[in-house]
Amino acid sequence: MEEPLGDDDSVFRGLPVGTNHYEWKGEQAVVKQSAFNDRSNKPSVDVKRLSPGQEPRPELHPHAGILELGVSAVRSLSGAVQTGLAEPPKSYAIDVAHRPEETNLAHAQIEGQPEIERGTHFKKVKIALARISAWLIPPPAP
Repeated sequence: MEEPLGDDDSVFRGLPVGTNHYEWKGEQAVVKQSAFNDRSNKPSVDVKRLSPGQEPRPELHPHAGILELGVSAVRSLSGAVQTGLAEPPKSYAIDVAHRPEETNLAHAQIEGQPEIERGTHFKKVKIALARISAWLIPPPAP
């Protein structure tokens, strides 16, 4: 059953090992927009408070690193992500919707209203998501 998410909720997203979703600049891993790639333009995340133990456990999440985003920060992107001058302007309301799955009751998606279009539109959303994300569990240093 879907639960409403409050502004004080947070979500996390694991970055698979062996991908190019972040780059090292000095001693800091910087998140790239590709960390939020998704075929349906609705990046999957897990709701922290609905996750077992309320923290991602590395042994259950074999990822290079785990990002955290505040739901209020995701929602603050609404209206801020707009298309360029080459096409009619379009603005999106961005939200996090709880979409539990049979094998993952904490599953949620970052969604847009209207539905986010592929290409430049989705890329701008991904850039904004990368900017507001923080490492919950940083990747191992090179």
